Amino acid sequence: MAEVLDWQRGEPQAVMARAAELLAQGHLIALPTDTVYFILAKASLPEAVAQLPATREELTFLVPGAAGLRSWMQEPPGLALRFARRCWPGPLVLILDLPTDLGQARPMPGGTGQLIDQEKVALYAPGHEAPLLLLRDLNFPVVACPVLAAGQPATTAQEVEMALGDRVALILDDGPTQFGQPPTWVQVTNNSWSLVREGVLPLSVLHQVAPSMIVFVCTGNTCRSPLAEHLCKKLLAEQLDCLVQDLPQRGYVVLSAGLAASQGEPATQEAVGSGPGPRGRPGRPPESTVVARSAGRRGSRDRHDAGALARVAAPSG
Repeated sequence: MAEVLDWQRGEPQAVMARAAELLAQGHLIALPTDTVYFILAKASLPEAVAQLPATREELTFLVPGAAGLRSWMQEPPGLALRFARRCWPGPLVLILDLPTDLGQARPMPGGTGQLIDQEKVALYAPGHEAPLLLLRDLNFPVVACPVLAAGQPATTAQEVEMALGDRVALILDDGPTQFGQPPTWVQVTNNSWSLVREGVLPLSVLHQVAPSMIVFVCTGNTCRSPLAEHLCKKLLAEQLDCLVQDLPQRGYVVLSAGLAASQGEPATQEAVGSGPGPRGRPGRPPESTVVARSAGRRGSRDRHDAGALARVAAPSG
């Protein structure tokens, strides 16, 4: 039978040391993530990977966060970086094209070449402290797939134990997962993206986190910055030959904020008189902007912006 450890009652470093030891020996282990429970294997051991109950297209490499992109390529696409910085650690799997330019490509982690399909790689930074702590100290790559129990992704350690039995050496129990459904899979190719598999993050959230964000910041967000926001939107729309309201669909979100602004403070008469853009537009402090929130570094137990957006966007009931 698998060894079962309680994440809440165990000492994290000791638990992770045990998990790392088993992985290094070629055993499979099952860990909770923010989405569902995953089975992990040492990616450089073909005999370990062969035991994973998944096809090559269903496997994803685990990374500790956005910085993990640079383990695979020197200059990740800007769109991929935006997704990673705004959604990781969190419920998103990114499928990326590996560079064919030898000047851009990174050497693939040892023994992982057999897992790469058609020059693409799937990467996931789970929003749970356990896998993030494990990845921080490992010196080898880890590949993973969701645990399936009766055909459905397992969301509790009990479901994992019933589905896998002694096929895994270790099961880490942290109760039901946060979201209770699989991560969303998105493929990024250059400056475009497409939804591959539905999951925690709905399309509405993906459309919010994908665009480039331009934020103008002044003191009060009642005069200069809202005027700059309006002018930038106008000029950008003219350059792209689209309507201002269509800029997010074209990959751009333009905002403004004030260092000393009060939420909802109206624009000044000077700004209102300068053009139609700022009229009636409420002020906002910088921390209320999506870009300000997504730029901050947060602990693994904190709520992430993309995850919070997913909960807001989810239907009630």
